[in-house]
Amino acid sequence: MIKLGIKKIEYRSTENDTWKELKTVSLSAKLTEKWSQDAAGKYSTVNVEAEIRNSSKTNDTVLEFLSKWRWQYRITDMNDRLYILGNSEYCADFNYSRTVGGLNVNGYQISIEYVSPQGIKASN
Repeated sequence: MIKLGIKKIEYRSTENDTWKELKTVSLSAKLTEKWSQDAAGKYSTVNVEAEIRNSSKTNDTVLEFLSKWRWQYRITDMNDRLYILGNSEYCADFNYSRTVGGLNVNGYQISIEYVSPQGIKASN
């Protein structure tokens, strides 16, 4: 299992090459990758979790939009290595919930899950 601290999360549609940053609470994001095997073969499950401060209509709209469509996510770790989650064959799932308390007063908890037989590879 791999666990990494995340510096930045960005997203884009598969048709659009422009990355947009998803502003998260500094040092709240983490990435884990776990390999498993079943009857269909070996596969990787990657999970990204983070917090976003300040619930608002704008944030509600963006997060709802991300949860309903297929997106690619570019994750930058603390060593400036890049990881791409999602493609036309294996999409990444985005989920969120509103939270109150802790570091994230009146904000959101987000998660991105990506399952694929290739896993993830870092690039610079």
